[in-house]
Amino acid sequence: MKKTIFLMLLLFIGVASFKPTEAVNPKTKVLVYYFHLTERCHTCTTIEATVVSLLNEKYKAQLKDQTLVFKSINTDDKANEALCKEYEAYGSTLALTKLKNGKVVKKEDLTNMAFSKINKPELFKGELVEKINPMLK
Repeated sequence: MKKTIFLMLLLFIGVASFKPTEAVNPKTKVLVYYFHLTERCHTCTTIEATVVSLLNEKYKAQLKDQTLVFKSINTDDKANEALCKEYEAYGSTLALTKLKNGKVVKKEDLTNMAFSKINKPELFKGELVEKINPMLK
C-alpha cells in the first residue's frame, strides 16, 4: 500500500513539474532563431530584418511548408528562459538548428558572423544561405 501511494505521489510530482517543450512540426528541418533583448539597438533590428528579408526572398516555399521555421525570441521574457539557456542566448543571438526526425542534430551560432557582416548585407545574406542550404538537405 505504501509503495502504491509512493509511486502515485512520484507520478503526480512528475506530471505537475512536466513542462513540454515547444512542439516542432515533424517536417521541420531547420530552425532559425533570432534572440534579442526588449531594448534593441539599430544593428540588432537590422540583423533581424535582414534575416527575415532573406528568408522571404529565398525560402518562401520552405517557410510555407514549415521545413524552415523562423522565430524571434525575446530573451527578457521569462517564458523563453529555458530556450535561452539551451542556446546560451542572453542578448542578441542568431542561431541555426538542423533537425532530423524532430531531433536536434546540429546547432550553429552565427552571432559573430552576423555582427561582423551586417554592414555588408549581400555578404551577410550570402553566408547565411551557405549555412542554411546544407541544413535543408
